[in-house]
Amino acid sequence: MDKRLSSGVKTLLILGTIIFPGPLLGIILGIIWMTGSQYAEDKKSFGKILLIIGIVVAIIACILYFTVGALLGPLIPEDMGTY
Repeated sequence: MDKRLSSGVKTLLILGTIIFPGPLLGIILGIIWMTGSQYAEDKKSFGKILLIIGIVVAIIACILYFTVGALLGPLIPEDMGTY
């Protein structure tokens, strides 16, 4: 009764996980599809893939944000934000 996911839908979900709204989409859908007993094995395995991609993208984003902040932090003027 449960339909299989088409290749186009899988591609859009993976791109959506990588781009915007980012890892949150992959993590939420991944958990829902992995734990749901009513879903086909196709959705369960794809849910695991989305969860992994979501977690990896979140970790990479955190590393990049901290790296950019550390590199650009010294360039911000000390009196910025004071009136």
